[in-house]
Amino acid sequence: DPRHLHATYNLDLLRWRQGTLRDDRLLAQLEAAAALEPGDADAPLLIGLVHAERGDDTAARESLELAWGRAGGSGASSS
Repeated sequence: DPRHLHATYNLDLLRWRQGTLRDDRLLAQLEAAAALEPGDADAPLLIGLVHAERGDDTAARESLELAWGRAGGSGASSS
């Protein structure tokens, strides 16, 4: 179900790793599923993990910091 964030992540991550889905499409699918739950911390967490795996450290950090904030974290790390 493309509206279910975790199902989308699991299936599309597998397809991306197999080379049958481009990373921009994977991220677009995750963003679409995330838009249905705008305050959810899991959405930026999963998106951040994808960015990290594809080597985009800046985007990964931004997404992971957003997830941390939504989950009740006390701000960004100092590193």
